[in-house]
Amino acid sequence: EAPVHLAVFTDHAVREGRGLGRRTMPETLAYSTVMAIHTLWLAARAENIGLGWVSILDPDAVAAVLDVPSNWSLTGYLCDSVPPCGVGGRARSLWLGAACGRAG
Repeated sequence: EAPVHLAVFTDHAVREGRGLGRRTMPETLAYSTVMAIHTLWLAARAENIGLGWVSILDPDAVAAVLDVPSNWSLTGYLCDSVPPCGVGGRARSLWLGAACGRAG
């Protein structure tokens, strides 16, 4: 029932970078995605916005519903929770939209 949901995927066909870490440890690509989620999480907390990490879902079903490319894998599914200090509504939507590169 959270008003904002974020599906975060790792693109395994990315060409950017030099591939240094991926050559010996391909999982570092997913680790980078997790670190980006962690950074978003910390920034949200600094704004009194809570994020929940949903883990009881089928990653393949989420990818199918969202019709993402086959080389993407679901890394995290987040939803905002009720902020402890009363931040909400439009302000919360604008902050999350800006953090994800989308205007509210």
